[in-house]
Amino acid sequence: MAEKPLHTLVIKGLRVEVAGKEILKGVDLSLRTGELVALMGPNGSGKS
Repeated sequence: MAEKPLHTLVIKGLRVEVAGKEILKGVDLSLRTGELVALMGPNGSGKS
């Protein structure tokens, strides 16, 4: 029987730039199968 992978999604060193402004730098994230995660912040903070 094959083992399930430990992580379903792995992001390392994510960098995002919008209109010449760096808004994310060096973000690492790993999610396991079935894990729930929430991104929280005030209205207008760019969560979407």
